[in-house]
Amino acid sequence: MVRSFKEYLQGYEEFGEYIIDFRYFLFDLNRNADETLLSTKKLLDIIFMLDKTPNRKDMKNPLEAAVTEYRRMSEADRVEMLNWIWYILLNNFKDEDAKKEIMENFKQGEAEKMVYGIDRLVEQERLRGEKRGEKIGEKKAEKKAEKEKRERNKQLIEKMLRRGDTTNEISDLLEVTIEEVENVKIKLK
Repeated sequence: MVRSFKEYLQGYEEFGEYIIDFRYFLFDLNRNADETLLSTKKLLDIIFMLDKTPNRKDMKNPLEAAVTEYRRMSEADRVEMLNWIWYILLNNFKDEDAKKEIMENFKQGEAEKMVYGIDRLVEQERLRGEKRGEKIGEKKAEKKAEKEKRERNKQLIEKMLRRGDTTNEISDLLEVTIEEVENVKIKLK
């Protein structure tokens, strides 16, 4: 397995030691227990643990651990932790006030309230998505109904023209424009 940047470059051997290189270590978060990740009590460990949590409902324990460790962190790590929560964990949510409340709960060590707040945000987003879906569905239904009405009117116009009705009579009876009747008349010829 390639674990060096330069090995990804074609013909890297030609440059010898004069090519930029760095080595990296692949770390599978899902193969490591939370206890292993927390063993060093570092900011990155906590972020990894939170990031590997597949859904919001399972976040209570990792958040409690994060809250505990938050108190022991340096000021710089605290700022980084708060930034990660705001810009990564809560990034997709629109309700700024609820996000601020979640951040305050975290700072005060209230992991359970934080999980509850996240659950509320998820539910709000779900409902917002449902409403958007309903609006899209309504617009599609309106377009379909309008198309069906135009098609039905076209068939009625053709039938009335064949029967000998005048353009004005058809326009008045079907409540369509004279132009619509004339267009159908042209297509019939």
